Amino acid sequence: MSPRGPPPKPEPLKLVFTAPSIRNVTIATESDDHYYEISTWNWEPCLTKVKRVIPETTTMVLVAELKKDHEKDKQYTGVRLVDPDKPDKEFQTPESYLELSNEDSRS
Repeated sequence: MSPRGPPPKPEPLKLVFTAPSIRNVTIATESDDHYYEISTWNWEPCLTKVKRVIPETTTMVLVAELKKDHEKDKQYTGVRLVDPDKPDKEFQTPESYLELSNEDSRS
């Protein structure tokens, strides 16, 4: 930590729904500089993927996955943030992920 203290936290992004469809939804900032697609495909009905669109290249990068144990379940049972430095990161329960997020926001 520098003598001036930790760097300021970035402002939260305000995301809005932009193009809902049967299989996916996109959320983005008004300027589209942050753009995400959230999709669940019929060949993987227990897995929802969150991808970030990189505007400069229009490529999509997987950033998170949510899983259910059974297709008809209403609740997700696992959350995994995709980190290129740790490709084999395990799924966590949503509750444990939220606890970790709350701890990070307090520090």
